[in-house]
Amino acid sequence: MRQAAYFLPWNMAVFVTLATLVCFVIGVVIGICVGVDAGKRGIRPAAVWGIVAALAPGMTGLIAYLIVRHLDDKKRTDQEAEV
Repeated sequence: MRQAAYFLPWNMAVFVTLATLVCFVIGVVIGICVGVDAGKRGIRPAAVWGIVAALAPGMTGLIAYLIVRHLDDKKRTDQEAEV
């Protein structure tokens, strides 16, 4: 009885290439979204936040930006309450 070969070497190369491409595209999209959001919120330098979010391994750049964004929002809310 003959077994089906699901992952031939060329299939694995195609899979790895597509997975890498998808991860790269996701990183670029996250970087663009973070850069635009930082610019709208006045968090400077917005471009640097976008680059950090895009190039940081995993989701660490995005998580770091979300923490900074939250702290910035909290600081602005406290300043507005004092006025």
